[in-house]
Amino acid sequence: SQPDKYIHLQLLKYILGIWEAQRKGKQKLTVVVPLVFYHGDKHWVKRDLVALFPGIDELLKPFVPEFEYLLTDLETYSEIDILAIQESFLASALLAMKYRYNEAVLKSRFGLILTLANGDSPNFLKTIFVYLLQVTVFEPGEVEALLEHASKETKLSTMTTYEKIIQKGKQEGIQEGIQEGIQKGIQKGIQEGRLEGRLQGRQEGIQEGELNKTFKAIMNMEKKGFDTNLIAQVLEVSEDFVKTVIAKQKGT
Repeated sequence: SQPDKYIHLQLLKYILGIWEAQRKGKQKLTVVVPLVFYHGDKHWVKRDLVALFPGIDELLKPFVPEFEYLLTDLETYSEIDILAIQESFLASALLAMKYRYNEAVLKSRFGLILTLANGDSPNFLKTIFVYLLQVTVFEPGEVEALLEHASKETKLSTMTTYEKIIQKGKQEGIQEGIQEGIQKGIQKGIQEGRLEGRLQGRQEGIQEGELNKTFKAIMNMEKKGFDTNLIAQVLEVSEDFVKTVIAKQKGT
């Protein structure tokens, strides 16, 4: 999502990992073709690995391992290119990532993105919908308006999911983290870790800080009936972590 001048080092670790696994498995080494998928809003400039050694003597250049990588820069793909992709779930994800830094365009394509996502799997539609809620701020009632040109099936699935989120968020409000409903809480309260919910005495003795806030958020959302998969997506942690925290807190 952002340019990385040390990308060669990251790729080199992956390549070596593959070769080490092949060696240990007594397999023939295969050529690895690295592919970098980039969807940030800044220009990506491809450089050779030797560029990390400015002023290097010509005699030392042969000792720098050089290798190429393929770059897929989403910015270079037009919307027409993306919509021409037959796999609708892939087109949906690419459009969401392409416009994540352009809120006006993202909202104008909101219905299209979700309709494409709904063509393959209800679960994928929910995943894309949660992603859009995380990267864009929506005012109350705006989501329904943006679905004006979406298919009826997409409207129904999306609004059903959205209404459940709002209802659960507004029952007691996930204290101070979601003050005006889940539509703003997901982007700001949860994403930025501004959760001040209390665990009704269960959190005493846990060190204050961001980790404590995450524990509180998990337990509050679990208490409101959110499933572990949605909690993990919203808080950007693994589902195993969510299950571990819930099990630990319920055991205290």
